[in-house]
Amino acid sequence: MLGPRFVALNCAALTETLSASELFGVGADVGTGVAARRGPFLEAGEGVVLLDEIESMRTSDQASLLRVLDPPHRVTPVGKTAEVPVTAMVVACTNVEPITLVAENRLRPDLFARLRVHTLVIPPLRERREDIPALLAFLAGGAIQIDPSALMALILHDHPLNVRGLLAVVERARRRHALTGEIDTSGDLDPIRIVKDDLDHELIDIADDLSREFAGHAEEPNGLEFRIERPNPRLGHVFEQAAEILSSYQLTTSKEGLQITDRPREARFDSLWESAKRERSAAKAPRKVDPAEEFVDRWLVLVGDLARSLGQQRDALQQTLNVAANLFAMRWTRKRDQTYVKGLLGQKNKQRRDRKSGISVQTRHLAASLGTNSSAIDNLITKRKA
Repeated sequence: MLGPRFVALNCAALTETLSASELFGVGADVGTGVAARRGPFLEAGEGVVLLDEIESMRTSDQASLLRVLDPPHRVTPVGKTAEVPVTAMVVACTNVEPITLVAENRLRPDLFARLRVHTLVIPPLRERREDIPALLAFLAGGAIQIDPSALMALILHDHPLNVRGLLAVVERARRRHALTGEIDTSGDLDPIRIVKDDLDHELIDIADDLSREFAGHAEEPNGLEFRIERPNPRLGHVFEQAAEILSSYQLTTSKEGLQITDRPREARFDSLWESAKRERSAAKAPRKVDPAEEFVDRWLVLVGDLARSLGQQRDALQQTLNVAANLFAMRWTRKRDQTYVKGLLGQKNKQRRDRKSGISVQTRHLAASLGTNSSAIDNLITKRKA
């Protein structure tokens, strides 16, 4: 008996004439020049067999798996009559909803019934953008450095290739890193650093635009460093909400000065950072709300929800507000821009608190979500009145 192993089988690569031997192996002395081999189910021993892209397997091959999955779990190698017990765990994965595959006759319902002992749904990367820094660090071997504009471009992307797209970015950075041989003072290689040139072509354009929007052609802030950490679901939810709000608006300059406006939907950003759901809802409902008012409402709702749900957990509340503050600092890096947005939020919040109408939050909570304190917000409000 082999020890536990992980054996992955690409179902899309199974050949029609040899699928039985590729699945269940070949017995000894089958024929001249035919070497005996163990199939994946026996090769794994007491480990795991991964059936990747199960929807690509022909229905005839799917039928042959039923006996493996039914007790007493046995296979018959090609050329043999004696059954061999299978002790491996079988895991199947697909990038299509299994119910849809069954309805389209691409997955046998009896096979699906046997496979669905435990179901693990992994959301697409666009629905868990908060995992991007940790995934980059994991793919890079434990730690990663990344330019702020490159990270924000990745956060705004819809990632049709999911984690494979991130892996391509890391590999480009790794090769450039190996060629340049960046070494720190201790003689060790620095963590891999991702710059905008490591991104896909369409994201390079976005990172360029973000750099200009961030710093007005000034030097970009130092790179951010991330290490592998266990994601916190609560922090991840706040990250996603704050990123969605901040990526929906931009600062523009008019005769009256700075003002918050929508990102133009016809811009090339649109196909990347706009979700299909938002596009459909936008098409149904013509825009009538002032972007600045909407931005203020959405940010105060975010802060208010956190304050209400975590009011008795001071440390947890501070952690979540810090997540929002870090994203705010990444979104608008120029002091002038930060000052304007902080002052706007502070003034609108105070007006609503004074009138006791509309959405408002405590000043200290708002300040924490912007990476500052109540006194600084009060000073900005005074300056806006002057």
